[in-house]
Amino acid sequence: MRHHRQERPDAAASGPIASPAGIGWGELGEAVQLLDLGRDALLCLDEQGRVVLSNRGAERIFGLGRSDMRGRRWDSLVTEAVPDALSRALEALDADSGLRTVSLDALGLHGRRWDGTEFPLEGSVSTLQLGGLRGHALLLRDISARIDAETRLRFLAHHDTLTGLPNRALLMDRLDSAVKRHRRQNESFALVFIDLDGLKAINDTQGHLAGDSALRGVADRLRQVLRASDTAARMSGDEFVAILEHIGDAAAARQAVERIGAYLEHAPVVFDGTPLDLRVSLGLALFPTDGGEPLTLLRHADEAMYRTKRARKACKERPA
Repeated sequence: MRHHRQERPDAAASGPIASPAGIGWGELGEAVQLLDLGRDALLCLDEQGRVVLSNRGAERIFGLGRSDMRGRRWDSLVTEAVPDALSRALEALDADSGLRTVSLDALGLHGRRWDGTEFPLEGSVSTLQLGGLRGHALLLRDISARIDAETRLRFLAHHDTLTGLPNRALLMDRLDSAVKRHRRQNESFALVFIDLDGLKAINDTQGHLAGDSALRGVADRLRQVLRASDTAARMSGDEFVAILEHIGDAAAARQAVERIGAYLEHAPVVFDGTPLDLRVSLGLALFPTDGGEPLTLLRHADEAMYRTKRARKACKERPA
């Protein structure tokens, strides 16, 4: 949300509003009080678009008392993504079209609190006519909690819950986009397959919490060593993948892989006072040299990683 600091408004600053005479606004005020138990905001506007009546829901949502809101124009409380969209909705109601209520849900509506904080809104606007008095009724609800929940669900659907990195589904989507983009631009990119060696031993000897710390350590180091344009993802278990955008040639790709490997192993992850010595095996595939499709590149990088792992194991077993 955007925050624009300003002084708390003075009700008088909006100009006085004439007290309605006779029936109409007074009777409506009694009806508005019946809506005070709800969480939605109700703003009753006169023909000039000024707030005449409001309920407690409006106080909660906008952070203003009723005396502060009275006399203020609606456009000091509500903004929309498309300029003048709400004005057009009011004009549609005022026209002789038979409309009585217009939904505002598709306008990207936002409310503005007294301190300048903006928040998403849904609701509707209706024609209001009482005797000789005309105006509009805005019924609004703050949907911040729902938007936050939807954002969180979308994140969880495409990210690994332990490390926060993109998961396999999001990786494959980004890999497919990288193939199409680099083919169109006639450029190369690298795919790096990364395996955390010894995770099973850590889990067996120090527990799964230690293993989780090791995985998070790899994820944190990948975030630090990769560029903003690159992608790091957790494939599954102890396997990670990195997409390195716009790699010039095979030599540049190998240098990048060596730099990543050194950075991943440069300092141990400490769990419960005990250092977890991280060792990784990396495999490289280069687009388009090693394949022009996502699955082909992934298979080549996986095979290269296993060659690295076997070579490291053979080196350890070789007698001095």
